[in-house]
Amino acid sequence: MNIERIKSEPGLVCTCSDLYRGDIIDSAQYGVEDGEEFMYENGTFFRCGECKPVINRIIDKYRVASKVE
Repeated sequence: MNIERIKSEPGLVCTCSDLYRGDIIDSAQYGVEDGEEFMYENGTFFRCGECKPVINRIIDKYRVASKVE
């Protein structure tokens, strides 16, 4: 994970695959249930894995929120 790049690009979550917070939220609201599925749907996979807990937290937060609405 490139910390300097994350600092310079708000919303960037995964520097290995160029994935942004908004992409993760959109996927969660459309039914993606975890990071593995999110990565698959985006044609990639976890490389270094440092983003995995962050992606899963975002999905959990927005997946639950979208079910409540």
